[in-house]
Amino acid sequence: MIKAGVGRSNNPDAIKAGAEAAKEALGEAGGKANLIFVFSTVAYDQEKMLEGVRSVSKEIPLVGCSTSGEIATEGPVSKHVAVMALNSDTIKFTIGLGKGVGVDSHKAGAMVAKDVQGKTEETLSLFMMLPDGLTGNGAAIVRGVQEVLGKNFPIMGGSAGDDFAFKKTYEYYQDQVLTDAVVGVGFSGKFSWGVGVRHGWEPIGLPMKVTKAEGAKLIEINNRPALSIYEDYFGKRAEELVKEPIAKMAYTYPLGMSVEGSPELLI
Repeated sequence: MIKAGVGRSNNPDAIKAGAEAAKEALGEAGGKANLIFVFSTVAYDQEKMLEGVRSVSKEIPLVGCSTSGEIATEGPVSKHVAVMALNSDTIKFTIGLGKGVGVDSHKAGAMVAKDVQGKTEETLSLFMMLPDGLTGNGAAIVRGVQEVLGKNFPIMGGSAGDDFAFKKTYEYYQDQVLTDAVVGVGFSGKFSWGVGVRHGWEPIGLPMKVTKAEGAKLIEINNRPALSIYEDYFGKRAEELVKEPIAKMAYTYPLGMSVEGSPELLI
């Protein structure tokens, strides 16, 4: 059996916000939990917010990351901290950490997978990861995890955000606030699971070809600066786009790649 509780808060005081969200989540989970997830806006002082959560959750294993919007039972919000408490007598949760995403994303992925695998007493069935969303290559992190757990091992998760500022994200592991890291959770025991992914975006315009890239950084498309694509579509100059508007445009109108066997583009 698994019981879950969700809490959220937008209290202006970071410590109180973390504590309020954690208290609500634990209360809904029956007063105890085996794992705590924390998702928070970067508007809060990250250390103080996590201090507030831990003042309530104590030594319960904790993972999480900063966000660009939070989703709770009542629906999506922004500038909040959201906490989920999981309480189960059939599932064992094992948490792990990988560092240095920006230096070697593949190595960081392998590191977090090995950390989880080494601590797990039972056979792993599912792996969840929350990597830094800006410093590294998400695909390389996944490949690092697969190198350890197996190419076809089920993996799910999502990258950390920073309220669309695209400057710095944070990852939470126990009482630590980190950056340039990936946190992971291994699930083992007797349970059923399913993973589904859809984004809903539809392609506009004609297909183009990436002609220059460095890791996760897109430099040229059709032998032109990548930024020129947004100049063409939105009629703004590059010096205007590199300011705040480009972050919003890149999220609202992202670039996508076709993937063999998939009806949707990879965003």
